Parts: sequence; structure tokens; C-alpha cells
Amino acid sequence: MKKSISSPAATSWTSRPQGTHAEYKQPLSTCISPDSLGTLSHDTTNDEDRWFFEALENLGLSLHHAQQEAVRHHEGPLLCLAGAGSGKTSVLTARAAYLMAVSSVPPESLWLVTFTNKAAAEIRDRLGRLPGITPSMARRVQARTFHSFALRLLQAYAPPFTLLAEERSRYGFMKRVLRELGLQEQFEAETALASLSALKSRAELPEDWQPKSPLERDLRRAMLRFEEQKQERNLKDFDDLLLDTIKLFEAKPELPVKLARRFQFVMVDEFQDSTPVQIALLEAIANAHRNLAVFGDDDQTIYTFNGANHRYITTFQERYPDAIRVTLDLNFRSTPAIVGLGNAIIKHNQDRLSKTMQAVKPAPASSAGTSQQPYYLRPNDAEEEAMLMIEKIQELKQQGHAYQDMAVLYRSQSVSRAMIEQLTMEGIPYEQLGREPLFYDHGLVKPVIDHLRLSLQPRDKEALGSAVACLYISREQGLRYIQQQEKERAKKYPLVHLASCQGIASFQQEAVKPRIRYIKKLASMKPALAVQDMRREFYDKFTQAASHADSSAYQDASAELLEELESSAKRFDTVEAFIKHIDELAARYDAQQATGSTNARGSRTEPYAPQQQARQETKAKSAPVDTPYHARDAEEADDKLTLMTIHRAKGLEFKTVFLLGITEELLPHRTSLRKKPPADKKAALTEDRSDRSAAMAVTDASRSQEEDVKLQLVEEERRLLYVGVTRAKNQLYISSPVVVHGDKQEISRFIKEAWQQ
Repeated sequence: MKKSISSPAATSWTSRPQGTHAEYKQPLSTCISPDSLGTLSHDTTNDEDRWFFEALENLGLSLHHAQQEAVRHHEGPLLCLAGAGSGKTSVLTARAAYLMAVSSVPPESLWLVTFTNKAAAEIRDRLGRLPGITPSMARRVQARTFHSFALRLLQAYAPPFTLLAEERSRYGFMKRVLRELGLQEQFEAETALASLSALKSRAELPEDWQPKSPLERDLRRAMLRFEEQKQERNLKDFDDLLLDTIKLFEAKPELPVKLARRFQFVMVDEFQDSTPVQIALLEAIANAHRNLAVFGDDDQTIYTFNGANHRYITTFQERYPDAIRVTLDLNFRSTPAIVGLGNAIIKHNQDRLSKTMQAVKPAPASSAGTSQQPYYLRPNDAEEEAMLMIEKIQELKQQGHAYQDMAVLYRSQSVSRAMIEQLTMEGIPYEQLGREPLFYDHGLVKPVIDHLRLSLQPRDKEALGSAVACLYISREQGLRYIQQQEKERAKKYPLVHLASCQGIASFQQEAVKPRIRYIKKLASMKPALAVQDMRREFYDKFTQAASHADSSAYQDASAELLEELESSAKRFDTVEAFIKHIDELAARYDAQQATGSTNARGSRTEPYAPQQQARQETKAKSAPVDTPYHARDAEEADDKLTLMTIHRAKGLEFKTVFLLGITEELLPHRTSLRKKPPADKKAALTEDRSDRSAAMAVTDASRSQEEDVKLQLVEEERRLLYVGVTRAKNQLYISSPVVVHGDKQEISRFIKEAWQQ
């Protein structure tokens, strides 16, 4: 029975979501005129600090009353609840300057905690330009990330060690471990490392983890071996730094006392992203004097997969009953319509600190190509979504908007597949923020493509490795044996050599010829049916990809990637046509990457996968790909559209934002909508750790633990959309495709709720 939906497809951008009733009005925020901010400015009757705020104004930084209240706060705990676009960083740096310039606090007594080295450098730079602060004073302030701070401590007080600082080295290290254990086909190195990082962020070690499935037991085995090999080589990575600092404090209790005497004032930026181990480190030092000021927004907690917990900020005043709370609720970034939509979305979260943002920025004057409110699209599927979105992007470009002022945001990589394909094929310059492969090069997708390649070219050497691995034979061992046998006697189907390979189990030998017959059959199938059939026959079992009531979030994410592959394959009638498309796409993609383009943060983009490197090495053997991208002059080549996940977009802003895939089961993601939460998600959200206070428990006693987990999962998805919406300064375009992986879906409930005011 086909699913019926209340909002049908529509191919034009509209000022209200499809299917919303005419009586529902567009969400808007209160708009504060910039000219009226003078009435909210500082109290000039305070002679002691009048000079400081007047000097700030001369520098172009005029603080309103709430901002100044946070700046003036001296001793005791402070919660500065700073909404999106509220000038949080300006307030934090101004408070640090105030403490030094007005309150005569020595620079060495300040510890400013940031979550990136870039933010720390920016704060030091800003400090040096504020009233009463010299560059020397700014340099003496400890503005550091948790990890940088911990590294300094360990280097000073712990036995010598070598830091595994390069992520590439860490990645290679885990890759070798997976190969050693024969798990390289089950897990990507990035996946294993991300899981290990999440575990340690909760102050846990692999030996503490109790896996609940064979897949998780294999993952734990890889983690344990990774840790063993680090210890054998006296290596630490960044995840170890915080845990080992806590251990150092336990071994040397006089050390945190000494640090508390030095760092009399502690300020934490982006506090909502704090993890249990970071909180433990922070409290070990700051609780002695309680001069702890935290800045953040619980509505922007979107990193629970990394161990963050929004309840550290929502329960701050329970942990510190004497804390002063200052709310920064003026948004200087976005138009009233964008701020209003954000408010209307996030207010439906139950577990949050109440606040309603007000826009300071007026709506832009109506003109060609300039929207005064968010626009909505209801395309039929991802392909149409990408086509219509690119049309709108090109229209804006022709009207004078720069690509670099636009960003396309999405929840997960699979959602961006069609968009990246069409941008690449049309030669539109874009930059992906983040180390993501081309969709068809993804470790879970490529083996399926390789089997299709072998159905057409059974002697394809690069594709053979995937077929070997899917027979549960070591890739290296199998390919080495095939290569040896081919030298003696070449076969049309080289895979057949494995049927007589000594050193592998008999069941593996017996599976070879049936698998070859199966691969032959794939060539005559429609590609989408071939992908489905491979998954059913052997591939889902091999990868443990699954999407059912008991599957883990990792298994579900794997299944989602393969479903997106099926959706892509449906466009083609033959396997040959599908493979030809993938190869042409890869050639164009590599040609664009080879230009050495820079990403949104200014670092050079490097090839993600060995497949891309291999393609580039063989490029000379084929004709060059001529794309419109290569015809652009140098100046225009620097003007690129930005693509990234919403998680990566946090902290950034763009004049124009496009949101992809704002549809049920995409955002909110289907794992958050299950009747029974995934076991791995549940474990991460319900661990009863000793470092968590009673305030961190379920806040509503009427909810069961499982109901609380379900609520947390959905509310984080809503926060994710809120973060996406509030990245936009002037223009916002939201797309909700009807068909997702073959099933019809409604527009995201979060958008519908926002309009049902």
C-alpha cells in the first residue's frame, strides 16, 4: 500500500510550504531598530568604567544593556545564554578585557577556553585591540582549547610521550590495525576512530564498553588493538590528552589546586558542546573559586555523537545555584523572517532554556533576486531538487550575487549526492567543507560498483579486490594469489583462481564459482535491481548494513548510503550506462579537485580517497575533460559555492543559505523516529557516570528513560534544523523532496510545526 501525503510535489519556489493552510501566517520575529539600540546602551552614570565602554564605541563596538551586564560580571559563576547571531564572541572578549583593564586582573589569571585553535587565535587578536589592552597583555592570557591546555600540562608534569598529532597518521595507524585484524572491509578507519573518540569523550575506554552485537564486538577489538599499539610505541592522540590529564590530577591532587590559584577567572566559549571529560577537567580547576563564566546556547547543541550533552548548560544554575544568568536575545545576523522561523522551530523543544530571539537587522529592501522571507520548494525527488536548486543559484549569480556568499547545507553525505553530481557535471565551482569522498568512492558504495564493473570487465584489476573481500578472503592474500596464477595461466575470469587457493577455508573456495556466475548475471540486469539483488544476496550480510527496529545507528547509516545508491541507479536502464556515468563524473570531479582549490576555511583541499589518487595517476592515458570550470579566469575561479553538512556549518554564516532534504526521515532522521531508540544512541545518552550530578538525570520524572532518550533524539534533530536556518543572513531557501529512497515522505514536521502558530 502506497503512502499518501498531504503536501504534493511543486516545481516552483513559494513563500509558504506546500500544504500549509492559508490562515497560517509566516513566522516573524520582533524587529529592534538599530537606531533604538542607544536606549539599550550602557549606564553612563558608572564613572569607574565609562571610559572603557566609550572607547569600545569609538572602536565600533556598542554593547547593549544585557551584553554589558555580562561584561561587568566580576566574581562568581555566570551563565551567558547567547542565541544565534547575538555577538557572543564580542562579549566574551570584552569581558576578558574589562577584567584586565577595569578590574586590574593580571592577564596570567585568565583562562579562556575555546573549541578550536582558530577561535583561540581570533580571541587573542581581538583582545589586543580592545581598550586598555596591549598586545603583550593579550599574549599572556591563556586562550586555549581544552586539548592544547591539557597537552601543556602533560608535557610539564607527565612522563615523556610522542603526540600522534597528524590526523593522517592516526588514520593510517587505524587502517593498519583493521588490516591486521581482517576488519578492513567491515569498518572505515574514520568510522572506528570516530567511535573511539565518542567513547573517550564520555570518559570511557574500550575495555569499559559492553558491546551488544557481533559488529560492535569487532569494533571494540579494533579499538583495543589500536590502544595497545599506541602504548607499545609510547604514543598519545588528542583523545588521550584530556583523560590522561584527569588521571594526572588524581595522581597529583596538589596540581589542580595550584592551577586554581593561578587561573582565578575561567571563561568557556561554546559551553553547550562540552563533553563529560571536559566538564571534569574544567570543574577540577574552577570549582575551587567558582569564578566560572560560560557562554553558549543550548539550542545549538548538535554534537551529542561526540559526547556533548545540552543538559550541562540547561542545568548550569542547578549545579551552581548562585550563578547569574544573562540572556543575549538580540540577533544581529539575520532578517526578521529568518529569526522568526528559527524561533518558531526551536520553541517546540521541551528540554531547553526559554528565550525568544529578536532581529536587529531589518529586512532587505525588495529588489530583483532578493527575498524578504524564506522560500520553500517541494521537488519530486533528489534529482529534481538539485536541478531546481542549481537553477535558483544560477539565477542569483546572474543577478550579481557571488557564489562564495551562498552555501548549500544538508544533514548527511548521502543527501548531497545528487547536488554534487549536477554541480560537477555542469562545471559550477564549489567547495566541500570536510574530508568527504565522491559518493561512489565511499567505502560502502565502491564494492557494489566494483561488482557491476566486473560484470562488464571481469579482468578489471582495481575492481577485483572488492570481489575478493566480499568472499571473506583477505584482499591482499587473494589478490597476490590471483596475480601469481595469472602469470602462469591467464583466465577470462581471474577470480576463478581462488577456487583452488591453498590456505583459505573450503567454504571460501566453494563460494568462488557461484559468485562468478552471479557476477555474470548482473550485466543483463537493470542497475537498480542489480544493486538491490546484491544487497539481498550477500552484501548487507557482509557489511551488516540494516534498517530495522533493532539495528544500530551505524548500521542504519550504512543502509541509507546503499539506498541512495539504488536511487541513483534507477536513472539508468543498463549497467553499462550507469558505470559510464560514474566514470565521467569521477573524471570531471578529479579535474576540478586538481585545480588546488581552497575550502571555506582557507586550507588546501587534498584528495580524500586512494581511488581519486589512482584516477589522477592514470589521467594521462585518457583524453582531458573539458568542463566550463576550466574556462573561467583566475578571479572567477576563486568564487565558489560552499557545500557542507549542518554540523560543519555551526559558527559560520552566509548571505544566502539553501537547505537540502528537509523531509521526514531525513531531518528528522529516521533513527530518531523509531519506537525503540537504537542501542548505541541509547547507551550514549543514558550512561550513568559518576561525574554527572543529579541535575543531569531525566528532568521530568513522569518520563521513562526510554521516552527521555526518544525525546532527546528528536529534539537534537530540531536543533540541527535551527542551526541550519540561523546560518542565513539575508536569504533562505528550504527544499523538501517528496520521494526519499523510493518512499513518499511528508515535509519535515519541524517546518510544519513552525507554521502552525
